[in-house]
Amino acid sequence: LLRTIMLLLRDDDVRACLSFEEAIAVNKDAFTADAIVPNRLILDVKGHGATLFKPALLPASSASDSSSSSSSSPSVATGGVGGGAMGAKIVSVRPGNASLGLPTVPGFIVMVHEETGALEALLEGTYLTALRTAAGSAVSASLLSLPSSRSLVVFGAGMQAEAHIQAILCVRRIQHVTIWNRTNEKAEQLASKMSALHKDVKFNVCESVEASVRQGDILVAATNSSSPLWEGAWVRKGTHIIGVGSFTPTMQEIDQETVTKSIIVMDSPGAKSAGDIHIPLQNRSLTEDRLLLIGDVIRGHASVTHDAHSTPVAGLLGRQSPDDITFFKSVGTAVQDIATSRAVLQNARKMSIGMDIPFMEPSSS
Repeated sequence: LLRTIMLLLRDDDVRACLSFEEAIAVNKDAFTADAIVPNRLILDVKGHGATLFKPALLPASSASDSSSSSSSSPSVATGGVGGGAMGAKIVSVRPGNASLGLPTVPGFIVMVHEETGALEALLEGTYLTALRTAAGSAVSASLLSLPSSRSLVVFGAGMQAEAHIQAILCVRRIQHVTIWNRTNEKAEQLASKMSALHKDVKFNVCESVEASVRQGDILVAATNSSSPLWEGAWVRKGTHIIGVGSFTPTMQEIDQETVTKSIIVMDSPGAKSAGDIHIPLQNRSLTEDRLLLIGDVIRGHASVTHDAHSTPVAGLLGRQSPDDITFFKSVGTAVQDIATSRAVLQNARKMSIGMDIPFMEPSSS
């Protein structure tokens, strides 16, 4: 009899199963995958935050080959028939969790077998969300930031901020990282932790937002702020900006001046609903024809292979000149969640990580 086995993976398991380098490669492929991604559903939980439901289906041609699974159990193979992957992420934003010692962005991913509909895996999604978001941002940095970028400024000091530092260090030779946070103590803790891991990089806590923004080659906004973190006049030519914190129409981490003078690249059409883009669209200082998708930039190889002194390639999507300011807006996509979960599951099976739980046992009749 065929029996289904659900694999349970906690955050530490996910961390052990997929490196940042692997995650960046997986997410770059995910951005161009021929996936079925219904619109995400956002529930506003009054007084607490919001909860998002995000499903996706990666057909076999868009997912990794399931033949690499090392599981010898007579169970439904991880990844589904022919290497496809299907599932959904449920993620919440709960700022009040900080006072409870809980993650402020808790989430989990359910993976469902395509053929049987059986629950295939349950992954704790807090770390995976940070991993795949930062990996997607690193893809944008590899395509849109100047290869000569050496200075990184990160707004926020939580798990997303830490993951973004780790991921961007994989794609650019960053020499100096400045961390800003509403509470200096958390910024100092993150700077100390990162210094221990990356001894060849200088980490410090932001003393002046204006001075840091003016000197940054890459700016990352990873906060829950509903108001802009800096003024557009401070952003210098050639800067690459990454915005991952805002996800509702009223949240605006990046000011309108910065956005309207940038080449804008989104992870998905859903990014238009975040205030950074939604607000200037509503007041008509920005038009939709200026919005690009990262998948199209990847497919077109955008003019991103030049260094700071080369001649831009005209007519391609993305950076056209070393002086261009580029802005990558990310709200996260379900295809990233499912593609990343697929890769984690493959490695978990190979490495015998996680807990197998018998599930949906067939009747013997």
